[in-house]
This record gives sequence, structure tokens and C-alpha cells, in this order.
Amino acid sequence: MDVALVCVGDELLAGDTVNTNAAWLGRRLSDRGVD
Repeated sequence: MDVALVCVGDELLAGDTVNTNAAWLGRRLSDRGVD
């Protein structure tokens, strides 16, 4: 199964904030074999 994470928001697009939630979710999905 392939998954795409879409993250939006001015603070993310400007680089003011690191999206730690997406990184966490990506690691968990990868651990379970999701591409």
C-alpha cells in the first residue's frame, strides 16, 4: 500500500515550524511496511 501525507499551513510552507507529526506518522507507517 502506498500512502501520501499532505501537509499545509502558512507556518509549514514558510519553514517556521517543523512538522514533527508527519515525521512521527511516516516512521510508524514505514515500520508497518507501508510505502
